Amino acid sequence: MPLFLRISGTEWLEEVASNEPQWRAEDTAQIAPILAEHRVDLLDVSAGGIDHRQKARPGPKYQVPFAAAAKKVVGSRMFTVGGLGDDAIAEEVLQAGDADVIFVGRASQKNPGTVWKMADDLGVDVHWAN
Repeated sequence: MPLFLRISGTEWLEEVASNEPQWRAEDTAQIAPILAEHRVDLLDVSAGGIDHRQKARPGPKYQVPFAAAAKKVVGSRMFTVGGLGDDAIAEEVLQAGDADVIFVGRASQKNPGTVWKMADDLGVDVHWAN
């Protein structure tokens, strides 16, 4: 059975609490190969959401750099999230090699047909599972 693990890319506190201990992108890149060695199949790199002081700047691809940094160290096995509800942006992330898989959360919650629309826009034939 595959093991997926979500890890944080940052706590987004660098601007407001730079002297406090916190999780940073460098920590994610450092732990990623250790997790891969311990048979974690896919790492899902997300970020923040745990401190009211955080200074995240949501927008297209805003969490992708954290996954990309970890992927440079590990080579593969990387999920990413954050502002990827547009099919062209999602495809750009995959083609650039910044991640191997993307999750589309908010766009799918707003429109359950998001995957079908993305597939149509990209010319991908999608079938129901049997």
